[in-house]
Amino acid sequence: MWTYVRAPTGDTAGPATDINGKENYPVVQVAYPDAEAYAKWAGKRLPTEAEFEFAARGGLIGKTYTWGTNFVRVENGWPTPGRGNFP
Repeated sequence: MWTYVRAPTGDTAGPATDINGKENYPVVQVAYPDAEAYAKWAGKRLPTEAEFEFAARGGLIGKTYTWGTNFVRVENGWPTPGRGNFP
């Protein structure tokens, strides 16, 4: 069951995990205020919704979904065609 944790966890498995060996992995489960604070600290900003949509589409203009026209279902019911292992 998901619960909010105020401290950074470094992994999706919770506070008992560590980030050793995962320096090049993407960050996950970050609250919007945390991402906003990090961007401000780094002298940057988060993308607008329009900028994010443009980047997610990768040049596919006018398509129904960010990956094209076909709806994709996976085991959790969400369309996630770009899943994979990292880094």
